[in-house]
Amino acid sequence: MITQTPQTRALSWIKAGFFVTPIPCKSKAPLIKDWQKLRVTESTIGEYFNGDDQNMGLLLGAPSKWTIDFDLDSAETIETAGIFFPETFGFGRKSRPKSHLLYKCEGAKTKKFSYGGQC
Repeated sequence: MITQTPQTRALSWIKAGFFVTPIPCKSKAPLIKDWQKLRVTESTIGEYFNGDDQNMGLLLGAPSKWTIDFDLDSAETIETAGIFFPETFGFGRKSRPKSHLLYKCEGAKTKKFSYGGQC
């Protein structure tokens, strides 16, 4: 099995037409001010992905041709997603490899749902 570095993984997303954002290791948030405006390219990738262990974010919505992310947080949602949604590319951690599903949805707006444990 070939292990990708953060830089090669970011480069593959850039070549696929996405904008990537470097995120520090063990973090979920970018440290770069105005990261939403950042456009890492093949020629500038070394400035942001320099061999350090780090995470990567994707800029979604209009900049990524209306790609959206279904973030499936529980085992139940991951198991049943195939019943409700068409087959698509998915990614995630080693323990939950398809906990994020990507779809094209022109004009989509973000809406956060939270259960909170109450009916």
